[in-house]
Amino acid sequence: MFKRIKSGLDILANSAIVIVAILLLWTLLKPDAGADDGVDALEDVAMSASLLTKRVGTGDRILLEFADFQCSYCAEYALEDLPRLKRELVDAGRLSYAYLHFPLKGIHPEAAMAGVAAECAGQQEKFWEMHDRLFANQGRLSNKEFASQARAIGLDSAQFGECMQSEEAAAAVETDFKQGLALGVRATPTFFIGTIGVDGMVELSSRIRGQVALEGIEAALARDEGGLASWWSWLR
Repeated sequence: MFKRIKSGLDILANSAIVIVAILLLWTLLKPDAGADDGVDALEDVAMSASLLTKRVGTGDRILLEFADFQCSYCAEYALEDLPRLKRELVDAGRLSYAYLHFPLKGIHPEAAMAGVAAECAGQQEKFWEMHDRLFANQGRLSNKEFASQARAIGLDSAQFGECMQSEEAAAAVETDFKQGLALGVRATPTFFIGTIGVDGMVELSSRIRGQVALEGIEAALARDEGGLASWWSWLR
C-alpha cells in the first residue's frame, strides 16, 4: 500500500514539474503586454502586390523592408542578417522578401539617387548585386561611384547612364516612398509581415520598427501566425 502511495506521489511530483516547466517556457516565449518590443499588430491594412518589384522567393508569406541606402542600421542588416534570412527562410520556401525604397531625404541627401542606381541595375536584372554594393560602400555614394559600381557588377554602362537620367527610375523610388508614408513608415528600417492573396493584394498583419536579427523576425512571424504552437514549426 505504501508503495502505491509513494508511486502516486511520484507521479504527482513529476506532473507538477512538467506543468511548471511548461508555464516557465510560456512565460519566456509569450509577449510582454507591457513592453514595447517594436512589433505592432495591424488590422485591415493592405497594399498591391504589383508594387513589390524588388521581390525574391515564392512563398505566400512575405516580409517587406522599407530601407534607405544611407541608413547605417539598414546597411548592418543588409550585410549581416539579410544573407542568412534569404538562405534559411527565403531559399527554403518558407518566406518571400521584398525591398522598398524609403530615402530619408532630409538627413540622407544621397539616398534617393542611390535608390535610382539600384533601380537602374534592376533594369539589367542586377538589383540585388547593386543593393549589396551600395550598402557595403555607404561612404561613397555619388554619381561617379554609382557608375563605378555599375561597371563592377557588369552592367552596360551606356544603358545604366541613360537610366540614371530618366524619370522612370526616379518615379519607382518615389512610388515606394509614398507607399511607405501611406503605411505609416517614419524611420528605417521598417518591416511588415504579410500574406499575398490570390486577388493580388498583400494583407499586412504586423509591423516591425527598427533593425531586427533573423531570430527576431522568426519570433515575429511565429507570433503573427498565432501563439506557442507556431513557435515549434518555425524553430524546427
